[in-house]
Amino acid sequence: RAHAALGSEYRVKAEQSTNPQEKAELYDKAIKEYTIGGTILPKYVEPFYNLGVIAFAQNDTMKALDYYMKSLDAVPFYRNSLHNIAVIYLYQGKIDSSITYLNRILGQYPNDNEELINLSYAYLVKKDYPKAMQYAQMGIERQPDVPVHYRNLAAAYSAAGDTMNARLNWEKFLSLGGKP
Repeated sequence: RAHAALGSEYRVKAEQSTNPQEKAELYDKAIKEYTIGGTILPKYVEPFYNLGVIAFAQNDTMKALDYYMKSLDAVPFYRNSLHNIAVIYLYQGKIDSSITYLNRILGQYPNDNEELINLSYAYLVKKDYPKAMQYAQMGIERQPDVPVHYRNLAAAYSAAGDTMNARLNWEKFLSLGGKP
């Protein structure tokens, strides 16, 4: 665990660095420590999760996915890895895969507001507007002061042709401080 802790120290310093060469060197040191930590303790989630974070920061989404998947071998319902996998799939356009991981998160963490937002958005992208509305409304029921739920609901109503409800929800989004 000492290697993982040292890896985290290097990763945080790399994320804070504005010098590209220093950032690369610190990431390399972090990768080395996390790799050692993951080899010594293969069922310890932190090294693999953090290697995924670094790979993603270096724009290597395939490597990031691989590390996040390895972290799930250690802890099958590790929320941060599940979330990052779902978001990567969402932005890659692999909507059904994203939805699978988002639902897996909600199965373990049913009050996870962030994943309700992501599910609503994923169903918007999929053009399944009733499902997008369903998840946006679930989010509103749980946290009515979160503007993005209303934005997603407005977008779903608009796409479904219901301009009156789209306008009402857009106005609510703006009244809560949402930025267009």
